[in-house]
Amino acid sequence: MTDYTERNEIVEEHYRANIDRLVVKLRRRSGSIQDAFDIVQSAYELALRYYPTMRDEFNPWFNMILENAEKKFEKERRAAGLTSVMWDIWGEVPPDPFALEVRDHIKARPDNERNILTLHFIMGYRERAEVPDMVPETEKQVRLIIAKFKREMTQLAATTEE
Repeated sequence: MTDYTERNEIVEEHYRANIDRLVVKLRRRSGSIQDAFDIVQSAYELALRYYPTMRDEFNPWFNMILENAEKKFEKERRAAGLTSVMWDIWGEVPPDPFALEVRDHIKARPDNERNILTLHFIMGYRERAEVPDMVPETEKQVRLIIAKFKREMTQLAATTEE
């Protein structure tokens, strides 16, 4: 049986001793104090819920929880960026005629392909390591969609230069 009082004391003591340091540390990676604070709070909530008091050391276990909370936050932020900021990005495309034509080709795609192409070509996410984590398609499907689009744009560029 878990001793909740002991667990709560361990987590609260660690929180009081480390909150400021952890927020400053994560602020550099997350971009803002509020985001860093949200990540740290999330990790401590998980610690209050799941820390087994029979573990020898709280700190190594908590560092793993904090790292996972940061990864989850980043993944959720990217997914939210896809839905809420995606179309604002179009205004940042250089006014080069070819770039505008590429943008129009991406816009004309079905939703699933448009999302993948926007993530990769506009937002700069990697096709193997990041894009497949943010869309329902498999990594192989993502690579095929991107490769097909690259071939089409290469052909388009060749005909535009002539």
